[in-house]
Amino acid sequence: MASRLLLRARLFWCSSPCPGGPSGAALRVDVNQGNIQPLPIAIPDFLGTQPGDATVGQQIAGVVRADLDRSGIFRPLESTLPSSSRSRTSMCRPPSAIAVINAQALVTGMVAAQPDGRLRVDFRLWDVFGESQMLGLQYFTAPANWRRIAHMISDAIYQRITAKKAISTRESFSFPRAGRSSTARSDSP
Repeated sequence: MASRLLLRARLFWCSSPCPGGPSGAALRVDVNQGNIQPLPIAIPDFLGTQPGDATVGQQIAGVVRADLDRSGIFRPLESTLPSSSRSRTSMCRPPSAIAVINAQALVTGMVAAQPDGRLRVDFRLWDVFGESQMLGLQYFTAPANWRRIAHMISDAIYQRITAKKAISTRESFSFPRAGRSSTARSDSP
């Protein structure tokens, strides 16, 4: 009997229109999707010390743009900086012209062939508004490995900005073939 009385009291309280009761509340929360605005990041083609190096610099920047775009967190901007701001000094300080295209981050890079035949790839990640360097790395590799270096640069940028370990964009696949297993590697173009 006491439990029925307690149940009736609870039902009455829940259905009463008093301001302290639940039916007097007008708050409604509906969470059905997130709202992430991709970070605008300018990634001009990497400079080269020689014409062949400039071609590799364009290819590396293209892969970095594609990798970061596919992450959904970044919105790479096709930036064409004035030639006066695209020089070796842009590796030491960010070009001021980049603020005009509304990028929040900037990636500058340079590719140079070494006397021993390897490539040296330098890149810098800049905070455009703070005018400060966030990251700077240098890689040495065989010329055939330029694409792998591009993916490593993408991963480093992702990790520095998001503070999350980047997942490499290079993948391995294993599949059966004629009674044995074969492995193939692929990376995102």
